[in-house]
This record gives sequence, C-alpha cells and structure tokens, in this order.
Amino acid sequence: MVLLKFEGNICLRKEDRHFEAKDAKKGIPLSTWETYSAFANTDGGTIVLGLAEDGDQLRVVGVPDADTRVQNIWNIINNRQKISTNLLYERDVRIMNVEGKKIIVIDVPRAARALRPVYIDGNPYRTFRRIGEGDYMCPPDVVDMMIADARGGPTDRRIVTTSEIGDFDKETFKAYRNSFRTHDPDHTLSSADDDTFLRLIGAAEMSDGVLRPTLAGLIMFGMDYTISTEVPRYIVDYREYQDDALEWDWRLVSGDGDWSGNFYDFYRKVMARIRTSVGRRFEIGPDMQRIEDSKLDKCIRETVLNALINTDFAGSTGVRIELRPDYLTVSNPGTFRIPIEEAERGGTSDPRNITISKMFSRLGLCERAGTGVYRIVKTCDELNLGDPKITEREDPVSVSVRIGLVPRDLGGCITEEDVLKMMDSDDKVSIDTMSKGLGISKSTVQRYIDSLKSKGLVERVGGTRGHWDVKHGAESGDGGS
Repeated sequence: MVLLKFEGNICLRKEDRHFEAKDAKKGIPLSTWETYSAFANTDGGTIVLGLAEDGDQLRVVGVPDADTRVQNIWNIINNRQKISTNLLYERDVRIMNVEGKKIIVIDVPRAARALRPVYIDGNPYRTFRRIGEGDYMCPPDVVDMMIADARGGPTDRRIVTTSEIGDFDKETFKAYRNSFRTHDPDHTLSSADDDTFLRLIGAAEMSDGVLRPTLAGLIMFGMDYTISTEVPRYIVDYREYQDDALEWDWRLVSGDGDWSGNFYDFYRKVMARIRTSVGRRFEIGPDMQRIEDSKLDKCIRETVLNALINTDFAGSTGVRIELRPDYLTVSNPGTFRIPIEEAERGGTSDPRNITISKMFSRLGLCERAGTGVYRIVKTCDELNLGDPKITEREDPVSVSVRIGLVPRDLGGCITEEDVLKMMDSDDKVSIDTMSKGLGISKSTVQRYIDSLKSKGLVERVGGTRGHWDVKHGAESGDGGS
C-alpha cells in the first residue's frame, strides 16, 4: 500500500492517514485490529509491526518469532468473533528483514461497499475509521449509514407514507414535465396523464389503493417541510462569494419559505445562477457560432448532479455549493461507494440514489449515471483547469469536489522530457508526485508516459510497486507536445 524506506534502522516514513507503526515486542497489540478496521472502512493503508517511536522517529525494534506471529494474525483475521471480514490475501501479510531484524507488514485494502462496516469483537458498533494519524470509533449514525449502503438497491424508491401526491410542488413538477417533452417529444410518456407519468418515472407507487410518493419523488418534487418529515436533516444550500470573502453575497437555501426547496427546483435555480456568473467563458464552434452548452457548462453540471445523486439522506450535513470567481466547490453527505481512484478512472457505476439519477437522465442529464467523477476529471484536463480536488471527509462524513473555473497558464513549458527527467532522477516516482511537481494534471502525465512508452524511452517494471526503467540508449523524441 505504501512505500517503505529505511536509513539504517530508522523508518523514513511517518505515520499518516495510510500508515501506522506498532511495537510488537510483547505480542500483537490489540490496537492492531482497530487500525485494521479503520483502514478497511476508509482508504486502506499499511500496518507495520516491529517499529517503535524514538523521539520523532520510528526505530526498527523487530518482532520476536515473526513466523509464529504471522500465523497468529491469520488465526485472528479469520475468526468472525474477532474480525467481521477478512480482506487480506496471502501477499498482503509479509515479513521484511531490516538491519537483521524482522518486521511484519500488513497491507489493508479499502473494503468494498457491500462488506462495510468492517468491525471487531463481534459488534458492528465497534467500527473504526481513520482520521489523520488516528483510529476513531464511528458514532452509531455513521455505522448505520454504512449498513444501509451495504444493502444496496434503490433505497430512494421506498414508498413515503407521511405525504401524498398533492404535497408535490406543482410548479416544479410542471417544469420537469416541460423539460421532458422538450428533450423527448415523441416519448409515450410525454402524452401520459400525471399519475401515470409519476409512476413510470419512479416518483410514485400504489400503496393500499392510494398513489403515494416514493422518497425520490418527494425529494425531487416535494416541499422542503414535507421532505424534512422523512429526512430530518435535509438541506440544500447554494452560496456565492467574492474572492476569499468569508461572508456570502447571495444565497439560496431550503427552508427559507421563498421557494419549494426540492432537488429539481434547486438544480434549475443553481445552474441558472452559475451559468450567469461564468457565462462569459463561452466556446466558439468550427462554424464560428457560440456553443451554448460548453464543456465548462457540462463539467459544472456533472459536479452538481454527482452530488445530488450520491447524497446520503441519513447524513448529518446537506448538499452545499459554493461559487467563487476562480472555483466551484460542491459537497454532499456520504462516502464514496467505490474507491476515489476507481471513480476517477471511470469505474463501475454505483450511484446511491438510482431513481433520482434516472429522473435526471430522462432529461438528457447523467447519461451514464455514476461515471460523473471520471468525466469531471477528463473535462478539467481538457480545459486546462487543473485536477479537481476530491476529498472524502470522516467528520462529518461527506464528499466534496472542487473544480477550477479559470484555465491555468502553463506557458507551454512542460513537456514529456520533463516527465522523463523526473523518472530518471527517481525510478519509483509516482504519477501523483509528477503531477504535483510539474504543475500539470495526472491525466496529462499519463499521456506523456504513454507517448514515452510508445517511443521506447521508458518501461514500467513490476506494476504499481515497481519502478521506471529509463532507456538511456534510446533515441530522444521531440520533447512533447
């Protein structure tokens, strides 16, 4: 999981979100399993047994009878009374020899959504998450969020018994139907009556002979006070700021009594405000006509929709959007349902609110629900906006995406030759490090690497834990593009 480097008997790696060191001279510390749970429920990480704190350094003290301790680890990890789920393969637990002393390295992957929470002592509420350098027991509501996520299925399709169809905001529903007709005028639903339309898009279901809202329908079309009956912590909040000011200049928030407060109304109003604010950054097509739906528009739309369709309604925070002159930040309660790195690569779609996602898709939005992060990253790179900043927080449990709105001026000075030089100076340098060091996006680094490989100038040896083999004898290319 992490790269370990030693200088003599001193480990050069410091403890952080993904690395924990433990002294195991007297046996496997009980806290090892709290860290295992924390890594599994967060982003994964590496536990090293046989390191002790020595001032601000980690000194190798070794693990007595390391082979027996490794067998003990497997016995515990496979005991369901101790650990709820074994995520480890044989390759994930290994013994290293450092300065004649043996240490045990345990690589813990992030648990898949269906396996969380990973807990200890046979108690689901003995679930931990990693925050900074520490392991913290999750409060019950966070555990409940994990359990609900693990069940899967369209939880936003459940029938709501506290409201009726008449509680929907008529103007919001009318606007949705008009957008539907505009997008697909020949669809059979375009001429259906309202009740049939609501049922077939998943906004309502029959219950004991009465047509009632689904949770998705209520959140998309209801009034905020009826939504809050089902989702007590429901809130959507949009703010505009000038530069780095602490006080907002304009705000749209549910519950203020001036508008419905539902998702679809929020989406329409927010996108209109944002387009007005950044509309001067338009694009011109090959025919010299203005492109009304520019790449930047699409990127912003993806970012906003990604938050809405992945909101965890059991979370303690609401959807919050902040617009500043140079960047947009969008956050929503909940965690990533797949690893962030996989989401950035366009991994398997797994939207939390499938029904809400499909409702937006029917308007020509969220074409491939769940791949929004990949398209956000790709578009930011194409527009030279830099990598979006994607953060998963533990307290409160939430995800935020920040995208730049102003293209960076790279002066055309960064080329694939610069990438090659970084590989030559450090054959284990990561794409992330090269991206940060050169001030270009990770996808741009990857493009340069692909070009270098095609020219025979570099080869990757050993996969993710391997190194770069720079071919000094190969003929140099043209220095990039």
